[in-house]
Amino acid sequence: MKNIHENVTIFVLLSIFVAICSFTNKIQQKDAITGKWQEESKVKTIEIYKANDEYFWKILTNKHQDKG
Repeated sequence: MKNIHENVTIFVLLSIFVAICSFTNKIQQKDAITGKWQEESKVKTIEIYKANDEYFWKILTNKHQDKG
């Protein structure tokens, strides 16, 4: 009977640990969008930033490509 209680205790503690790790990961990913980004063609570079719980963006570079 003691073995079952130990296994249940280990399972509960492991479940709590996994839940805490998952929650912490989501908090870290919350602002993962912020930073400088460049599109594939490398024509535009934008910056996404957060101020007062709102996200904003601005164009840092806009290199026009000549078509010809």
